[in-house]
Amino acid sequence: MKKNLLHLLILISSLLFGIKEVNAVSESYVTHEWIPNFFNHKVVEGKPTKNFAQLAYVYAGGTLAYCIEPGVTLYPGNYDYSSDMDILNLSEEDKKYLELVGVYGYNYPGHQTVKYYAATQELIWEKFGLKSIYWTTKADGGDIIDLSNEKRIIKELINQHDSVPSFYEEKIILNYKEETKLYDTNKVLENYQLESYDKSVTLEGNELKVDTSEIKNIKIKLKKKNMDEGVSLVYTKEGSQNVAFFKLSSPKYLELNFEIIGKEIEIEKIDEDSKKPIQGVNFAIYDSTTNEEVYNGVTDVNGILRIPNLYKGDFYIIEKKSADGYIIDNSKYYFKIGEDDNNSKICISNKKIVVPNTGVSRSQAADIICILLIISLIGSIVYEKVKK
Repeated sequence: MKKNLLHLLILISSLLFGIKEVNAVSESYVTHEWIPNFFNHKVVEGKPTKNFAQLAYVYAGGTLAYCIEPGVTLYPGNYDYSSDMDILNLSEEDKKYLELVGVYGYNYPGHQTVKYYAATQELIWEKFGLKSIYWTTKADGGDIIDLSNEKRIIKELINQHDSVPSFYEEKIILNYKEETKLYDTNKVLENYQLESYDKSVTLEGNELKVDTSEIKNIKIKLKKKNMDEGVSLVYTKEGSQNVAFFKLSSPKYLELNFEIIGKEIEIEKIDEDSKKPIQGVNFAIYDSTTNEEVYNGVTDVNGILRIPNLYKGDFYIIEKKSADGYIIDNSKYYFKIGEDDNNSKICISNKKIVVPNTGVSRSQAADIICILLIISLIGSIVYEKVKK
């Protein structure tokens, strides 16, 4: 009882506190439960043999486990156990494969059938040298039990373990204020759940919705669901079948990075005649659909006004205030932002205010002014004499 309690405490600690190894050898009880009408037979050099073994559910410390020594009898009793997978003499690749067999085999949602348990056991045996067996309903004869479908599904899930959504990129660029629904045609997204939350992102099945109403970067973390995480353990006993169960040592995460960007256009203001840039012209940009002002600014020394963070749609430009010495332009200039439009330039020219030419030179004007002053003076003198 104390040994079983110790085993249970170690397993709970590994899940709650992230303990990755139980290298110190401990003891735990191993037993089995025979499964009726389910027998395996070896195939040697392509020919079936009379050797058989009945399938049994194996329990190690109360956890469902699997035989790892084909052809060796299992005797119930206390077994030593350890998380040191090196005692299996397997490559790191094979150890990882067995973890995934443990995850996607019998323990995976919807796989709790005898056929899935047998298929999981067979895939584990393959890594320990048993390459070819078949299953029947009797020890000697009976009907053939076909596990090909169960084995195929487990292998497909293993092959898809590292698959990413069809829209996955290191950085996913999205357009500002554009309704964004990303559908995963690889159909792996439904196997994940949001681990780190951002209110801009919602996940439903294989579809990810992103709110792009704000220019910003978004990072989210997804965690794969239904992963049997924990510590894999090997149980050994001299003179008996060794058994083990395999769990995923590291959770499966997927990070998605989004960058929401707007389009940019450039207004260039020039003198209509000289083509020189005009500084200080005030422009406003409006949404053609709502007539809402979306930007307001003034041209710089180069006659340029850059308008960032525009979204796809129709717009128009109005000149609110012209530069000194220029006639204000009351026209509306319409433009459209499409999928590929970015860094577009709109050139607008202005005319200078022109003072009318009378055809009189400066010297002539001065003479006329002098004559007018003299006439005015004489008029004043005459007026004073008449009054007297």
